[in-house]
Formats: sequence, C-alpha cells, structure tokens
Amino acid sequence: MTMDPDFVHNVRKIVFMGGEVNGNVIPNRDHASYSHDFNIRFDPEAAHLVLSAKWREIVAVSPPATQIP
Repeated sequence: MTMDPDFVHNVRKIVFMGGEVNGNVIPNRDHASYSHDFNIRFDPEAAHLVLSAKWREIVAVSPPATQIP
C-alpha cells in the first residue's frame, strides 16, 4: 500500500479476519480466538493502515464463520 498509491483503488474487495472486540480473548496459543488475532497483536500499525484505507469493499469474517465445515 505504501509502495503503490493505486493499490487500494485497484483492489475490488478484501476479506478480513481478526480483531476480537468482546474483550474475552485469552492470550493463549491453544485458545480458538488466538490465531486469528495474531497479526493484529503482532503488528497493530499495519492492521491500522489496512483497516483505515479507503477500500471499495471490506468484508469482516468472524471466527464462528471460519469454523463452519
């Protein structure tokens, strides 16, 4: 995004998973909510850049949706 100013404009849609908001995240690798929040916890600045960009469409996928077979 920082190297190509047109990148955000050229992407039709992004699908985002992560960002537990209910405060019940247990920082334990064995906990189901830990893995999808890793990138946000590890690099919050990058997460902020991506989530505050002017995407045409952003789809947020919650953890239960990823557990459906």
